[in-house]
Amino acid sequence: MVRHSDAFITLPGGYGTLEELLEVITWAQLGIHDKIVGLLNANKYYNSLLSFIDKAMEKASSISMLAKSSYLRQQKQSLSRNWGNMFLAMKELLRS
Repeated sequence: MVRHSDAFITLPGGYGTLEELLEVITWAQLGIHDKIVGLLNANKYYNSLLSFIDKAMEKASSISMLAKSSYLRQQKQSLSRNWGNMFLAMKELLRS
């Protein structure tokens, strides 16, 4: 899948979708790919996930091991796009 893709867009979904999203983000961190990873945040579906990542980054600053590794910061940076609708996602991807 990674070799044949130009980018990854995560649509609203269930546990399997979330697992695939986190896997692709992890692969970006490990240097397996350097492709766009984005969320189709239709009807603010992923707002809670984005808030969770922000909160985890805040809390990590008080935990020296996580703060030093900046692991959560990398996770947030790996999630490089957050589109409100598919039209905006496709328009941006076609330009790049």
